[in-house]
Amino acid sequence: MHSEKSETLMLDYGTYAIFEGLDGVGKTTVMKNVAKALPSKLGVDEFPIQLTHHPGATPLGAHLRKLTKYPEQIDPDITMDELSRQLLFMVDTVSFVNTVLTPALNDGQSIFSDRSSFISAIVYGTASGLDLAQVNQMFQLIRPPKADRLYILNCPWEVARSRMGKMTDKELDYYERKSHEFYNKVESIYNDLITGPPERTVMVNHSVALDNVIYVDATLPLDAVVNIIADDLVEIIKSKTAVLSK
Repeated sequence: MHSEKSETLMLDYGTYAIFEGLDGVGKTTVMKNVAKALPSKLGVDEFPIQLTHHPGATPLGAHLRKLTKYPEQIDPDITMDELSRQLLFMVDTVSFVNTVLTPALNDGQSIFSDRSSFISAIVYGTASGLDLAQVNQMFQLIRPPKADRLYILNCPWEVARSRMGKMTDKELDYYERKSHEFYNKVESIYNDLITGPPERTVMVNHSVALDNVIYVDATLPLDAVVNIIADDLVEIIKSKTAVLSK
């Protein structure tokens, strides 16, 4: 009786991709579907990818996620200014970089990230009133491995909000309760992320080379969005030293 053999693509150094965009734009759905599509596009049976989300990619981060996004569930008397919230997000990121991301990439594993606290701090932090200098000070805490790609899922706020459906106040997190005016600012910053103030582009480059920031039209059908990203990642993965394991 013969056992079936499977092929798995093994890399000397892993692939790291970040998925960013407005709340409701479909980051998680797109990320999961890209991960599912990659093995067949690469011509292998398996291509393991660790899917992460921020905050919350580590045991510590799971608690920080609740504290920063749903503080009233811990204590209704908790009040939190934006700098404190962003600093807690950065604690999650330090834990993620040190305990998950760096070891995985060094081991040839691939990581997909639903948000990066570095990019989200630039966008959501400044839209909430922080200045770039404050955000940049946080960036000095740690220098993460640079992502191979930062995919910004581009979508008007009105469309993204409609995709979120009807949610109760209890279901909405801290940012999802924000006003249309706030999200118009967020949308504007995303759209101008690599063409805006030089100090901001320098900060983006902390996480990913500007040439590796890719805007994808998230109003396209899901299959089209997934194919655009998966086809791009195939080229990146194939460019890395790899062997087939059977």
